[in-house]
Amino acid sequence: GWSANPFISNLSAQSFSADLSGNTVFNANFNGEAAPNTLMISEINYHSDPTTDAGDWIELHNDGGTPLDISDYRIGDEEWYHLFTLPTGTVLPPNGRLVLYESQGRFETQHPDVTQKAGPLGFSLDNKGDVVRVMDAFGTTVENAVFDNKKPWPCTPAGLGRSLERQEGAVDPNQPDSWFDGCMGGSPAVPYEPCDDDLVVSEINYNSPAGFDAGNLQVEGGPRRH
Repeated sequence: GWSANPFISNLSAQSFSADLSGNTVFNANFNGEAAPNTLMISEINYHSDPTTDAGDWIELHNDGGTPLDISDYRIGDEEWYHLFTLPTGTVLPPNGRLVLYESQGRFETQHPDVTQKAGPLGFSLDNKGDVVRVMDAFGTTVENAVFDNKKPWPCTPAGLGRSLERQEGAVDPNQPDSWFDGCMGGSPAVPYEPCDDDLVVSEINYNSPAGFDAGNLQVEGGPRRH
């Protein structure tokens, strides 16, 4: 409600109109607790395979049960001046997803059916690892995800065609075990579903020197889901 003021006849009203004849102060009083943050970074494509290059893209997910107004939220990376502002009126429905793309042309070539998207970002993510920052309209950080292209982070998103998918229920997006190798090309704007993709052989050891024999075959990569 409102604090006492001669211009307000109903202190419980949600709104009021007043014809001001002088200076005054209106104080609105709120009860309850701030709603928990339900916005999460759910998927990152930072280094596409050159044969299926969709450019860099980031998926945001409303993990809550009510619509989430993300008007004028800003998305950035480790460079403070790399910022993209979401349009006013951007609302994520419950369980809704939104993809933010670096290149509209490259993204739409690879994912022509995705309609829940915005961009271009105006910057690209570092192939060697980066950070994705999400700030609200007041500049407060609401989500921050640091990732790398080396173990213990998933390796196939680093130029081998897969995206970085967030584990369901993972609380801290800055930990490697909060992420796994997604499908080839990723799953922008839709929930992850297990994919039947071919295993990627990224390293072979076939002739170790004496004293360093680790065996004849080492395979890294491929789909992984925890």
